[in-house]
Amino acid sequence: MSFEDDFKHLTANAPFPWQVSLYQDWLSLGKFPATCNLPTGLGKTSVVAIWRLALATNPAKVPRRLVYVVNRRTVVDQTTSEVERYRDAIQNNPELGQLRETLASLCAVRSPGAAGVSSCPLALSTLRGQFADNRKWSADPALPASPRRWRNLA
Repeated sequence: MSFEDDFKHLTANAPFPWQVSLYQDWLSLGKFPATCNLPTGLGKTSVVAIWRLALATNPAKVPRRLVYVVNRRTVVDQTTSEVERYRDAIQNNPELGQLRETLASLCAVRSPGAAGVSSCPLALSTLRGQFADNRKWSADPALPASPRRWRNLA
């Protein structure tokens, strides 16, 4: 599969040119830009999906944990919902079976899911306001995880 195909199966959208470039020129090589400044509506949340695909491509150079920090409660909630959709796609989309197995192979503890298939290798924690850390990211030190943090900058 190509990045473009995997990205589309994961996000249900074709990648923008900047997303392809971020993957090919940066993340898949284990390099990370200092910032990602883009206008609203151009798919910044997809950086989580791009990171996930880069981790599967180059696990020796891409960190297993991603912390995505935003300063607006609604954006935290939207990001959590979007990453939950990515997690569901990895778990349930047969087109992403190789991605699921590649990511599961990075885990220290493999939990069997339905029909013996590895459960989804993505721990998600949302940290903000009334949400306490669910600590799913800490159950397996090797498990790829993306905790989200919200902080009030006012």
